[in-house]
Order: sequence, then C-alpha cells, then structure tokens
Amino acid sequence: MRKVKFFMSMIFILAALVACNSEEDGPVSGENGGDEGESRDKITWYMSDSSQAIPAESPMEIPTIQYLADKTNTDLDIQFLPHSDYISQLRLKFASEEFPDVYQNWGITEFDSEFIFENEQALPLNDLLKEHGQNLLEKIPDFAWDAVTIRGDIWAIPRPAYGNAPAERMMFVRGDWLKELDLDIPETSDQFLDMLRAFKTRGDDIIPFSMREDITWGSNLFGMWGLNWWDGYSLYEGEVIPDAIHPRMKKPLEFLNTMYEEGLLDHEFLTNASSEYSQKIRADRVGVWVHNTNLAWGWQENLNNDSNEENPEAIVIPTPRGDGYDGPLGRIEQPVGRTYFIHKDAENPEAIIRLFDWLVTDEGQVFSELGIEGDTYEIVDGEYVYDKEKDKDQQSSFRSQLLRIHPYNEELTRVKEGEEAEEKLTTAYELAREEGIPNITIGIPPAPSLYDLRGLFVETAAKIIVGDAPIDTFDDFVETWINNGGEEVISHMTEWYERLN
Repeated sequence: MRKVKFFMSMIFILAALVACNSEEDGPVSGENGGDEGESRDKITWYMSDSSQAIPAESPMEIPTIQYLADKTNTDLDIQFLPHSDYISQLRLKFASEEFPDVYQNWGITEFDSEFIFENEQALPLNDLLKEHGQNLLEKIPDFAWDAVTIRGDIWAIPRPAYGNAPAERMMFVRGDWLKELDLDIPETSDQFLDMLRAFKTRGDDIIPFSMREDITWGSNLFGMWGLNWWDGYSLYEGEVIPDAIHPRMKKPLEFLNTMYEEGLLDHEFLTNASSEYSQKIRADRVGVWVHNTNLAWGWQENLNNDSNEENPEAIVIPTPRGDGYDGPLGRIEQPVGRTYFIHKDAENPEAIIRLFDWLVTDEGQVFSELGIEGDTYEIVDGEYVYDKEKDKDQQSSFRSQLLRIHPYNEELTRVKEGEEAEEKLTTAYELAREEGIPNITIGIPPAPSLYDLRGLFVETAAKIIVGDAPIDTFDDFVETWINNGGEEVISHMTEWYERLN
C-alpha cells in the first residue's frame, strides 16, 4: 500500500474535454501530435501564476502555450490565477461551479481531501497512466507517486521536489570560513556548537547562526533531533501529535538557549524579516543559515556579488545529529512541488495525461527548460545555446516554473545556469537526498487550532531560548494547549492517519 506525504493545497478538476478545431489550426507535430487538420482536444486548466510575468494575450496567442498545444494536439484554455490568493480564487470558482478539466495545486491538502473523499469528484489515474502515461511512470520517481497515492489510488500527476530531494531545506555554511579556521564539517550537535564558537572568534559583529521572525527558517536545527515544530507531526505512543508538543522538543530548545547565552544565535531571531536576514548573510556576518536546497547556487551568486571577502563560499552540509537522538534528520519531507488533478467527468482525460506525458519526454524537457528552438535557444555543433535574456524579455521564462514536470536534469541545468552552478546544485541535492523526516500527514486535512498552537509555541519557546523561563515551562505549555482544543486536534490527526494507512 502506498503512503501519502506532503503538505499544502488541493487540486480539483471537472468539466469537459471536447475539442474541435478546423484545418485552420494548421499542422500538428511532435511526439504526441496529430496529423495536419486533425481536430484537437480542448482542455480547460487553472493554475497559479506563481508571481511570474505572463503575457496578457489569451493563452493560445502566447507562443509558448501555442507550441505546447501544437506538440500535444490540444487547444489549451489556461487561466493563470494570482498566486497571492490562488486557493481563495479556486474556492470561489468551484462554489460557482466553474470547474476546469485540470487544475494545479501543491501536494494533497485539505482542499484536495475534500475533493477526493467528501465530494468524490477526483478521477483516479492508475488506469489512464498505464495506458497513456508510460513516460510519466518511468521518469517521475516513486517517492513523488507515493505522495499522491492514497490506499492504492493515484489522485494527481506530481512534479517531483527540486533535485528529486524531498528534504527541500538544508543548512548552508560559509565554507571559506571552515577553511580559514581549519574546521571539519560537523557531524554532531556538539561539533556544530564548536563550529559556531569558532566562527564567533572572527569578530564582534559575526552572527554564527541566524533565523527569521517567530523562530522560522531554522527547521534543520530542530531537525537535528528529528522535529520540525512549524509543520511537522510525529507518531508518538500510538497518536499523531504536532512536533511542537513532542517531549523531545526540549532538546533543541535547550540547545538554542545555549547558543543565545553564548552569543552564537542572532539576537534578532524573533524579528528578522526576510530582507534583514538576507542582508546579514550577504554582508559576511552570518556563518550558518537554513534555506531551500534549490537556492544552493543562488546564495553563492549573492556572495559573489556582495561579499567583501576573498573567495566567499556558500556550501550545503548534512544536518548534524543531535545528542542522544538516533532517528531521521533534517527537514520534514516535501516530496512534490506542483500537483495536477483531473475531474472524474472530464470527457477526454486521456488527452490531459498525454500532454503531461509529452512534457517529461526528452523533447518536452528541453521545451520546458529552454523554450523554442530558433527563438530562445539554438543548437550549435550539437550543443544547446540558451538565451536567458531573450527568454526573460519575451515574458516566456514563466514556462520553466509553470510547465516543468520532469525531475532534475543536470545537463539542462548546466546549459541554463553554467557548469559551476550545476555542480553546486547537484552536490546540494545529493546531500539532501540522504536525509529527511518522513511526512506522515500527507492528505490529512488540517485540524483546527493550529495557529493557536504556533502562537503559544513561539511565546513559550522564545522565553526559554532567551533565558526568561526554565525548560520545564514547556510542559506547562503542552498541558495548556491540550486542554484548550489540542486533544481534539490529536484525535483528528490520528483518526485520519489510521484511515489513510
């Protein structure tokens, strides 16, 4: 029986696949394309614009979309909904019975669970994939399919996590500082603490470890003890409980208190906004931070552009192991990025499967990464030559964010970003694949009172970290939360976990 993993938003689909275009549509070519004059399958599709610049024309007037339609013998009616309120827009449309044939979300969340289990509207894809999606089944890794499979039924087409690495956040360290101080990469929490102490000797303004407001963007430090307080859950004594109330949470809180007392933790960890956090790192003040693995090259570029030090280096390191703990480490696994659901009454769902199946072929991967040959890339002496600026100027680079479905492609990454960037990213992804905390709540609708839990945790944890409250205050916090709705949350999560497994 497959398991489901991941957090974040549901995908829904309904409507009709009907198609009817005349010979005026011109020739259809490509691996899955039809002959000239063949009618096309019309597909309506909702997706987030992911805050990308997208041309204002109707979809089939956008060259990128028309090219995809030509290659897959389809007529694509795509609505790019604003990323900032995407789920709200979906809910409004569905409430008005404005259903597309396919729409995009991120994983399987409350929205998806309602669609699959309560409304019984989603179409299981197992048989369709066997008949029309062999490339998808072959090229998308099993962990991504597991994340969209519930009790043996596949409910969505998944885009694998960046770099095929479900543990999508890692610790970043100034590698040049390690060399300067003749330090090894730490493997334990004690060695990690010693590294931070060594970094502190570089100057009074040095911040050995930084986080962001409300104790966020520090997941892998908590992950040294197998916990992610913000969105992690663990199976404890037969119940599914939030990591924020796990008894083992005392370990990272005591560790952070030691860091704070010794000046190893950014004293503005409760108030750092994203811009302040980034500025400190780029100004050579921060030795260790936690961020998305797919930005391994982005952080290096930031230092290349802004650092005043010679040969600055941002490296990704494995999450050190916390004292007394022997379980999985790092960030809770997020196996998929985008997910695509088909409505059970779609007239021609096989056309949707064939479209996504083409996108993971070699030809489809080149298209989603580089664009259209002769426009945004050329082939010179058998090598791809990509024009990044032209892609950006034409507002066609949204393609790689919105239409990419394939796993990590080292060759195309090298073409787009350069050899140094590809090597940096590949190394980071390889490390990220070696760790990760199993996500046991994929597909489980969020329980009530989660935001109350977060607020209570931040208040309690902050007092413990800065030394204003003893560690046993944590026990009082847990008891208070359980007695004020927490018991219902645990019951909800446990019942759903048992239902899905």
